[in-house]
Amino acid sequence: MNLITVTTEVQSRIELLNAIIYFFASAYLIYILFVKKFTLQTDKELIRALLSGYLLATGIFLCRLLETFGKSAEINSSNLYSVMLLVTILLLPVNYYCCTRLKAERCNLRFYFFVLAFMALSYFLADYLFLFRRVFVEENSKIIMAVSILLFLAFNGYFSLRYKAKIYHLIRLEKEKIGFFENDIFIFSISQIFSLVIIIMLISGSKFGMSNIMISVFTLINTALMIKVAVHFHYNKPSSGVQKQFCLGDQHEITYSQGREIPDNIKADELYKRLLVYFEQKKPYLNSNLKIREVALYLYTNKTYLSRVINEKKRQNFNQFVNYYRIEEVKRLFNQNNDISIQELCTLSGFGSMATFSIAFRYYMGNTPADWCKDQRFRNKME
Repeated sequence: MNLITVTTEVQSRIELLNAIIYFFASAYLIYILFVKKFTLQTDKELIRALLSGYLLATGIFLCRLLETFGKSAEINSSNLYSVMLLVTILLLPVNYYCCTRLKAERCNLRFYFFVLAFMALSYFLADYLFLFRRVFVEENSKIIMAVSILLFLAFNGYFSLRYKAKIYHLIRLEKEKIGFFENDIFIFSISQIFSLVIIIMLISGSKFGMSNIMISVFTLINTALMIKVAVHFHYNKPSSGVQKQFCLGDQHEITYSQGREIPDNIKADELYKRLLVYFEQKKPYLNSNLKIREVALYLYTNKTYLSRVINEKKRQNFNQFVNYYRIEEVKRLFNQNNDISIQELCTLSGFGSMATFSIAFRYYMGNTPADWCKDQRFRNKME
């Protein structure tokens, strides 16, 4: 078995694996779109965008598989122009998804379909010229490569600049919201890094075999994207009543009747349980300067999400939640020592001032600290 035969075999298996992955991803999106029949329009548009990109990728990889067997690997190994256009096509679903989630751009679906169709035509045109007009390609190789790179920079750069501008805006003005988009930022960053790597490889004249393997990296990135989508719709189950939902295609909160449960309800329950264990075991509320940011960092979350979970579970804000535990500490301290002073109760339970202590005590106990202590001493004597 010579080197060309081995190269053809390896390349064909890679192309087949990529085609299978995108085929099953497309099948799952069709199931979500036509079988689950969710109601949010933003989700429908996003699923249609991903589906169209994955169907196109499936078709391209099947064509590449046929070309691998139809043409010798030696001839096919120098087709770097199609690789550049294919990278752009595989990046489009990732870019559209991330920009939609972050609302970095209006992400018009028609414009996305136009770009996808234009890139598909460009890819098949480049492929046709390379396979059947080889002389023309060799004479104009620099022009064709320049056009391929220009198309990549035009469409990928457009989404990339919009996305980075939005990230900068959040860091500068709404830093607490970054936590909602950590996974999306990671996926977007990885895709951009590997796209630059593959461009450098192509421009420097790297062998097609390495570029072909690098393309599989974008398949892994899109697979990670599909896992996020699958997890979202797995936990987004129907329920009755008025619910609040963070939909897949938009991080803005939506309230509607006969909707669906919060997709991250299990994550919220788990976070709330960890919060209770943390407060009961570590007693951070005894620190009079305790901030929600410190608690969020300890629990590996962000303060916006933590505040929302507390509000949903206890119908309290963070300060009310902390003061509740401080009042419980006051009651425990008083039961241990009936002669303890009001000032000591205030300090030892974590309150920063007598004014705050008195307000919180009235809120939870319906009485002033002095009157409550007096009443408790009287009851203890009577018993």
